Amino acid sequence: MRFVSLACIALALALAGCIEPEDPAEAVSTVWVQTDIAGADLDSDSRADIVTIASQQSSAGVADGFLKIYRQTAPGSFVTTLIQVGRYPWRLKIDDVNGDGAPDLLVLDVIGGSGVSDDVLYLLLQDANNRGRFLPPRVVASGLAANDFVVTDVNFDLAPDVVTAGIPGGGSGAAQYLQTLVSRGFFRDPTTLAIEGRVARVATGDVGGSGRADLVSYAVLDTGAAADAPGQLVVNYSTLLAGLGPETYFLTPGRVMASHVGVSAQAIQVADVDGNGLDDIVTCFTAISTAFQPRISVVLQRPVNQIEVVDTSIASLSGLDGFVVADLNGDGSPDVATTGFFPVGSPSTVRSRTNILAPTVTGRYVQTAAIDMPVAMSRINAVDVDGDGLNDLVLLGDSNRAYVMYQSFVLRGTFSAPRQL
Repeated sequence: MRFVSLACIALALALAGCIEPEDPAEAVSTVWVQTDIAGADLDSDSRADIVTIASQQSSAGVADGFLKIYRQTAPGSFVTTLIQVGRYPWRLKIDDVNGDGAPDLLVLDVIGGSGVSDDVLYLLLQDANNRGRFLPPRVVASGLAANDFVVTDVNFDLAPDVVTAGIPGGGSGAAQYLQTLVSRGFFRDPTTLAIEGRVARVATGDVGGSGRADLVSYAVLDTGAAADAPGQLVVNYSTLLAGLGPETYFLTPGRVMASHVGVSAQAIQVADVDGNGLDDIVTCFTAISTAFQPRISVVLQRPVNQIEVVDTSIASLSGLDGFVVADLNGDGSPDVATTGFFPVGSPSTVRSRTNILAPTVTGRYVQTAAIDMPVAMSRINAVDVDGDGLNDLVLLGDSNRAYVMYQSFVLRGTFSAPRQL
């Protein structure tokens, strides 16, 4: 288990105040650590469904991971299914992996085994004969030291592949797992992408304007305790010139777009921020200590292959546990939403807040809303839950409960109070 998981557990235990005995006669108690939330139409009924992952930690040192599926059976009405997956599921992706027309689930478990490089990537294929139901988790990759991954068609064969932030056994770089065409849902042995530093976050997008998905990553160059986490944002451009190296589909070395110190990347999104027709890169950072400030950093692409880095401090905001970058008002530009919980006063009480920020043409972000939450929220995503063409906000909160905040179709960019699914 790595420091990010330990820190999350410690914060949940100390701050959330959500430890509840399973049985009054037993000394063992449990706490939920919520880690990710996503959404898609899983069962082809034209209604968005929601999926969450979380870990149930016990005071006896036992951890069990759970994936929870909220199927929207009627507008605004959900039925749930709980599936046990790993010990500490950390990252969730939804994609049609095996090409049968139904979305599948990929879950990265960051306590998959007993060692330091113990992470396991699981695939849950959807049951072709029972839409909305999933087959038992199957291992795609193990022995990883990763906190993130992305699903993308690396080698242009129309079958989704996987790139992990981290490689088997640990160390610098990322690893790509190419899907086997003759046996869909299975992957070949990994090959390493030579990216400098310990890759912490990955994303894809057409940064180069080629019509193909480039790989964007944030990596920490020095993980030493006294190094203040120097890191860099890098783009490895997609290339059709396979054969430059073993399974090479991304150009290495990549182009360094920006450098940072004292921060940890929480979200990366490729989108046109300033409206000039060129895709930019939005990265949301939290600070590793009070000596540094959380920020939204935008790499703006200018004509003639020039770039400009514009940072917006978000140090004045409370509620920075979860981030999403998405169009939250229907104008086509990438907004940012954050959510999180925090202590107030002494003795302290726990409060929670969701913030919404919109971009300006300069690349800086301005806060448009600060919404107090009824429970401690920790994860957030953007999904069109009600099918009106506008993104709503879905949140994962205290005691592994999911919520939705519907966007107003009339007052774009404003959202209803959280409603539990």
